[in-house]
Amino acid sequence: MFDLKSFFDGMSKPLLRDVHARAYGKKGLLNNAPIQSEVLTYFSDRDRVAKLFAHMEPWQKRCLNLVYHSASRGLTYNELRLTVPVAKNKELRTFLLQMCREFLLWRSQASGVAVYHGFTDFAHSFEIELQGAPESSKPYQEYGSLLAWHICLVLSLAKRGELRVNTNGTLNRRSYQMCIDAFTASGKVSAKASENELTLIFSFLTQREWLEQENSFLYPSEAAYEFLRTSGFRLHQYVLTWWLEVRFRNDALHLKRLLRCVAEPRCVCDAAYLVWVMDPSCRILESNRHLAWEYLPRPMRELWLICLLKFQFESGKVSAIAVSEVGREWMASSVLPQNEGQVSMLPNFDLVVSASMSPQLLFTVACLAKVKNDEAFLCFNFEKETYIAGLKSDIPESDMEQLIAWIKPPENVLSTFREWNASFYGAKVRTVRLLKIDDLKILGELTRF
Repeated sequence: MFDLKSFFDGMSKPLLRDVHARAYGKKGLLNNAPIQSEVLTYFSDRDRVAKLFAHMEPWQKRCLNLVYHSASRGLTYNELRLTVPVAKNKELRTFLLQMCREFLLWRSQASGVAVYHGFTDFAHSFEIELQGAPESSKPYQEYGSLLAWHICLVLSLAKRGELRVNTNGTLNRRSYQMCIDAFTASGKVSAKASENELTLIFSFLTQREWLEQENSFLYPSEAAYEFLRTSGFRLHQYVLTWWLEVRFRNDALHLKRLLRCVAEPRCVCDAAYLVWVMDPSCRILESNRHLAWEYLPRPMRELWLICLLKFQFESGKVSAIAVSEVGREWMASSVLPQNEGQVSMLPNFDLVVSASMSPQLLFTVACLAKVKNDEAFLCFNFEKETYIAGLKSDIPESDMEQLIAWIKPPENVLSTFREWNASFYGAKVRTVRLLKIDDLKILGELTRF
């Protein structure tokens, strides 16, 4: 975003004189420096801006508010048209041009399309009153560490050879449904939530080259193994860093400014516009006080999955949002908190482990056992068939020893694991030669060695 001084510095002398005349009603061969100083004084006057804003219609105020919240991205005419009542569409273009003449907005060109931006001088000058405070007695829901766990789960499915792609590069229907069925936590919110989460996960895995294709199968890449081995504890932070690059042009400060606007709970329609500016692809249903999951802006849905936001639900729809505790810590330090994981191996071969545990541990366990739930505390069950199938997916013996050190199994479980491991790691194919000796004297001499 430009500031007004920089904008007027780049303006030609004839145009600067016209602007000065429009402001003060006088023309002449005035010195360039006084002209620029007077123009800047006039157009940067916040009282003038406040009066203009006060006399605008609600849809006009909304347009200015959205352009300024879009920061360096800016918004096009067609995008802003989605926020304006249909009856006002013809007036929108005139309004935007008028705001450029008043130097509340400026216009650039991107691929032949006009993009409207704000000036830093007027940041926070166009805020809109809230529609009303949300219901304070109802609880909020957070997603916790489940996104990181689901990434490990998808990688484990790939490790076991259960992810296949079609000839056009899309995920095979059976593989797709297998993932969707496993994401029951997001599925409780909406069937679309599971689909959105899977799309987010595969976007991350493919753009970071954590999956590689061999024939029609997808397998984890060496980059994925290396990250889980050396930096797995940073997985949540790594996902957020990637997401900021994709959705916010790597502008963490912009995201923090938007999150500060929802530091206190806000009604979903008010909050939806804040992040809509980063993905203005649909019209916000402003007449509805509550919004179904699929009508939320995509960045807002993903912020909940990443656990920077928490949602309040009413009758299956989102009624209010607020920054989560994880989001508050990230706003303060730019680092996501790392919760200590808990793990408990039971004698009945059930393993209870928190979803915030080391991703490397979760990945290894998901390759060897069946998960029975999809909650903050995960429950796995080890069976011989699944365990051996996991070993056959080429898990290194060193990883198995590390797993046993992590979970500290009871004696009966440990001995069984050792037996299962021995049936795989202890069985090796060798080529041997059998020496046949008919002479007993020679045989006796050889046996003395």
